[in-house]
Amino acid sequence: MRAHVSSADGVVGLTESAGPEQGILATTTAAFATLLRALKARELPPRSGTAVTHGPGDLVQLNGSGTVATTRQQWDAFVRGVLADESDRFAAAPARKRSLVVNQ
Repeated sequence: MRAHVSSADGVVGLTESAGPEQGILATTTAAFATLLRALKARELPPRSGTAVTHGPGDLVQLNGSGTVATTRQQWDAFVRGVLADESDRFAAAPARKRSLVVNQ
């Protein structure tokens, strides 16, 4: 997956780097932490204010304050990264701006 996750001032932003014009999801660090916990516990839909929906064909969308669309393969790669704790640092309120680009 080519995802870009960034955080600053208590807000986490997530976009699909392969198609950033497809949207940016902005959420609080607390809601992002809830999403990560739900994904790690394999609870879907997570109760985080972020809805994960699987559309027709290969489409996966994350909806919250904005929408990010990706493919099932890219979503699965993102979830593998979550399970490997790659995004945990974004769930804590950062003192400075942080970002991560995942290319899988």
